[in-house]
Amino acid sequence: MRSAVTISLVLLLMSGCGGPREADASTTAPTPAPTLPPTPTPTPSQHLLRDDLDRTRSCAALAANFSYISVDDIATQAGQTYFTYRVATMHCGGADDYQYVLQPGAHHVFVDPDAEVVLIHEGPSGIEEAPSTAAMLPSAYLAQHGAYPVFAIRHSSVGHADALVQRFHP
Repeated sequence: MRSAVTISLVLLLMSGCGGPREADASTTAPTPAPTLPPTPTPTPSQHLLRDDLDRTRSCAALAANFSYISVDDIATQAGQTYFTYRVATMHCGGADDYQYVLQPGAHHVFVDPDAEVVLIHEGPSGIEEAPSTAAMLPSAYLAQHGAYPVFAIRHSSVGHADALVQRFHP
């Protein structure tokens, strides 16, 4: 049985300038943590999301071909990592390309234990990527103090996150 939470992601770009903007200033009530889903066997993807993102150059292509989320909370329940997030849409065009507009409403998604996870951090040469794991995700993300809340996400055949690539988002 799948989680009752409907996961709808809107495409957007996450590697440029501009900060997130709220699509709607109204506040929504916090949603309870999701219940653990059954453990169906996902069909793994044949492509690394990180490689697909690296090969895409234009804002329009990144916005049209990838889904993005802005993380509000990350937690572990019964040993499984999950995100509470808002859908983020990429805005392209105008003087400030690569902005993200955050949509109202909280959603939840579980992260597959063997998911592709890539986090970013500030290194000596600027923003650097570092592979991680679903198990390390909560502590590594919380150590950043929410500095980079935007991730590209890909869903497995059962609706869990099977790839999360953190994106630079000033």
